Amino acid sequence: MTAQIIKRASLITWPVWILAGALAIRFLAQVAYGLYSSPETFEFDQIARNIITGHGYSYPFFESEWQTFGFPAFPMILALLHALGGGPNAYWLIGIALAVASAALVWVAYSIATHLFDRTAGLVAAVLTTLNPPLLLYAARVHELNLDALLAGAILIAVLDQARSRSLSGLRLGILSGIAMLARPTVVAFAAASLGALALRAPRRPLVAAAAIMLAVALPWSVRNAAVLGTLSPTVPYNCVHLWKGNNPNATGGAITADGRSVYEVMPDDLRARLLGKPEIEQGRIFCEEAFQFLRSAPLSGLLWFAEKFVYFWWFPPHAGLLYPKGWIDAYRILWAMEGALVLVGGAAVWRRGSRAAFGIVALQLLIISASQSVGFVEGRHRLLLEPTLSALAAVGLVSVAKLVPFGRLRRSHTAGTAS
Repeated sequence: MTAQIIKRASLITWPVWILAGALAIRFLAQVAYGLYSSPETFEFDQIARNIITGHGYSYPFFESEWQTFGFPAFPMILALLHALGGGPNAYWLIGIALAVASAALVWVAYSIATHLFDRTAGLVAAVLTTLNPPLLLYAARVHELNLDALLAGAILIAVLDQARSRSLSGLRLGILSGIAMLARPTVVAFAAASLGALALRAPRRPLVAAAAIMLAVALPWSVRNAAVLGTLSPTVPYNCVHLWKGNNPNATGGAITADGRSVYEVMPDDLRARLLGKPEIEQGRIFCEEAFQFLRSAPLSGLLWFAEKFVYFWWFPPHAGLLYPKGWIDAYRILWAMEGALVLVGGAAVWRRGSRAAFGIVALQLLIISASQSVGFVEGRHRLLLEPTLSALAAVGLVSVAKLVPFGRLRRSHTAGTAS
């Protein structure tokens, strides 16, 4: 009885210790990267600073002041943390929040692997996520990836729980999916697909409730955008910008060209002239028109280009690593090739000995998010959105490979050889 209690306690204690270690490593990475002295920020933070300095939710873009730029969840959170932390130049509270969000991915990976296989795989997944270099890098940047990856993982776990226990209310899945509607459309696409897949079997009432909650959470921002734009458009102009980034004559699949320049920098002069100073809804319309014109002129109406970007999502686009120190991308290619191989082994192991239902949901997440991202533009960071899931599958692969090695017989053989 005592041994069982100790064993159960260790199963609970180890994930907590790994989580604490992940948090400590992320704080060290932030200090080393200079987040608290000279933080690397992006447009999300400029929007947040505009909010707390009285300029509202706004962002300058092609000589127009956009009020619907980007996705609002992360800038809103940053604005709150700026305000609580001391003002637009205060980043200490933001740094803590980023470290906590990134470290929480360790628990996400542990939970996914446990759903798929067992707790041993969960512990391995937690360690892999703790030490993942790209995740450490982004934990030291004021970047929305930290929120998006956490949302993607949390929604996946909620879907897995909903599939396992169909009597759940759907409240958690609905709230998380609603927040995702304000943060990352690709994650919403998975949430919607999951609700549809789960609805193939009764009971459906919790799923209807989840969908209603999701829409209710997003509704106020949609109404606000309609008021700002003066129209009930099914999409916001920013989605057209995203679409154009990956679908234009200079596109390499991502937001930069093959020589490392921004796609905005190399756009034709006549297109730039049409955009400058126009209202955001008109700029969005122009971006969409240009993107659709490019796709119509591409082979098979852009299907081959979509397939090429899909490959870039799972491997590396031509411009990968141009903005990083020399050698970083080569090292990461090796690490990702190893991880990818383990993911395939882990997927096969789950299919044979794990939960096939859970594997189907995980495969749906990987497919939907990668495919929907490939419609627009693809950067290496977009795959990091799925890193907790990939680490979970890689962990199952590692555990499965380890079980094939007869450690016990090796130890006995070594002992016998020493005795003789």
